[in-house]
This record gives sequence, C-alpha cells and structure tokens, in this order.
Amino acid sequence: WNFHVWNDVWMVRNDLPAGYGGWQAVDATPQETSEGVFRTGPSPLAAIKLGEVYFHYDTKFLFAEVNSEAVNWMVMKNGDIVEMDVDRAKVGKCILTKAVGKDEVCDVTSAYKHTEGTPMEMIAVCNAQNYVKCHKKAEKATQKDVCIVPDAPSHLMIGEDVYVPVHVKNKSSDKRKVFVAITANVVHYTGVKACTLKTHKETVTVDPGKEKDVRMVLPVSEYVDKLVEGAQVRFSVVGMVAETKQTFVGQEIFQFKCPVIEIETEGDLAKGHEFTAQLKFKNPLPRKLNGCSFRLEGPGIHGALKKKYKNINPYEDVCFRIKLTPKRSGRRKILANFTSKQLSGVLGSKTIEFARDLSTPPTSPSKSDKLEDGSGEGAKKDGDQS
Repeated sequence: WNFHVWNDVWMVRNDLPAGYGGWQAVDATPQETSEGVFRTGPSPLAAIKLGEVYFHYDTKFLFAEVNSEAVNWMVMKNGDIVEMDVDRAKVGKCILTKAVGKDEVCDVTSAYKHTEGTPMEMIAVCNAQNYVKCHKKAEKATQKDVCIVPDAPSHLMIGEDVYVPVHVKNKSSDKRKVFVAITANVVHYTGVKACTLKTHKETVTVDPGKEKDVRMVLPVSEYVDKLVEGAQVRFSVVGMVAETKQTFVGQEIFQFKCPVIEIETEGDLAKGHEFTAQLKFKNPLPRKLNGCSFRLEGPGIHGALKKKYKNINPYEDVCFRIKLTPKRSGRRKILANFTSKQLSGVLGSKTIEFARDLSTPPTSPSKSDKLEDGSGEGAKKDGDQS
C-alpha cells in the first residue's frame, strides 16, 4: 500500500511511567495478530518518537510503520536476489489527520518522529534497534556519482496527457553512459498491479557535471480506459551506469485528480421545508460516460440515496437537481459522490445551516463547502508517502 490509516486516542496510561499517557496509537482494523490477537496498540506516541519500543503495546510495530526503510531488489536469471537500492526516507514522510472542527489537514508527523537526518532521529532509531533481534543496517547506502531522479507530476487532472521526466545528472569527472527504463503500471489502492500501460527504454551519454532528461509521455488515450478505483499509476524506474555498474531503482505513485462536485441550493433552508440541491461538475474526459449515478447522504437531511443519471458527453457540463427535506435544524452537511463506468471518485460536500422554522433565518454556512477528491491526501495517516 502507498498509505496506511489508523487512529489516535487520548487516554491515561497508569500501566506506564509518568509522561507516557496522552495520545496513543491504535488500529481499529489490524491486518495481522499481536500475541495471538488481532490488535494494534494502544501505543504511546511519546515512546514511538523516542524509539522506546519496549513499552506496551505493539510499539515496535508502530515504530516500524513510520520509520522503516524501503529496499528494492532484483531477481537475477539464476534466481539470486540482489539488493539494488535502499530508500531510508520513503516511509513515514507525512503523517496527517483531520483538523478539529473544520475540513482541513493537520500535520502530526512531529508527534511521531523527529525530522529525518537529525541527531535526535538517529538516536531514536539506534534506541529502537537495541531492543529488536533483527534490524536494518544503519550505515549509509553506497555513494553514487550518477544521480537519477524520477519526477512524476504531483497534481494533474484526469483527462490530461502525462509527462514523466527522469533527470540523469553526472557528478563524476568522466563521461557516463546510462541506461534508463521507465514503466507505467495502473495499480489498485493496495499497490497490486492491474495492468501495464507503457514501457520506455533509452540510453543516454552524459558529460561530466552535466544533466540530461529521459522522458516518458503517456497520452490520455493510453490510460483513460484502463484506470481502476483510485485512478493511480505507479512509475517504476530502473537505471544502470555502463562504466561503473552502479544501479538505481525507484518508484513514484501518481494519482489523478478528479473534478469536485459543486453543490448549490435553492429554496427555504429550514426544518421540514423542501429545497433543491444542484450538483455540478464538468466531465474532464474525451469519452462519453455511461452507467452514471449520483449518491447523496446528509445526516439530518436525508438518508443515503442513489439516483441514476443519463449518459454524459465528452467535456459536458453536468447539473443534477434533487429535492430534499431536512428533518433537523442546525448545521448539516451534504455529501455527494458521482460514479460511472469510465469515471469515478468525483466527490463534493457542502455545509448548510438550517433554521428551526421560516421565522428564524439561518446563519451563513461555513466557507469550507467543498471536499477535494480522494488523491491520498485528506485525513489519512500516511505511513509510506504523502
């Protein structure tokens, strides 16, 4: 997976020394057992940050979730497995949660770990290694005089062409002949490959102190009909320097952005009075959408409902209208989700203040009306990447 989700809870820990109460990490949906039970935590964040993995419960596991190394291996033709590359900063780059009382992201990385590469971070890692039977080597990876850096785009709307440059920089005093292979795979949110989109191979000669780019171009026509839920593409890069046999292996997970549903209202916003909600977005694809439907949910307004919608033409502006009657007054939120065979993950939300009756005017709704699409950023605790 390229992300992991768990929970933080605040509690007193009378079973631990003073200073280890407060925020504890737990997992409501553990994927493996701990001491024979499907359980994770509670583990004190204070202990995780300091590498004090001997405190209960499952602190070793949680420390590894935010501090592990990512090791890339190559399987040779004779079956041997050779370590190719070690990324010591890939896991635990960004740990996020939802801010209290508003639809914003709160960065809590500093509550779990010290800044990568600082003396305090190295002390915490060494501290943890003293209490495990097997651990990764702490020494630095072999220095390489050719630097290969993939540069996948960070934000790109689905329906646009993708350009992925790989920067090859020669830091030596001699010419370097470098082979680079870039492969684009559609992946599920679990990281399992769904299909291969394209492979590009190229050999470049780079002068001393210079840099060249190897670029893959992925037109919309080559991916639009092959994406799965989450709309994620994994770019894998393998590089080898002919003169020194230095190798590089890297991966970048890229998630397309989807349109955001804009929600507008018409009519009286009061308990028991019908109003109209308009859901709007634009089809970003050069494809007709079929099998379309909207899902809406609004606690205190209406229960979960699903409505079928007509086929949508390429680049068409969509406007879906539905009548709703709130059952309760106060601040309520409408959540909307659009799906089709060609496009899914189109989300939106709006906070609305409903009056008790028409004689009591509602207050203005929160400015935080829209919910960005699900691209791995939101209220997730990211164990692998941001």
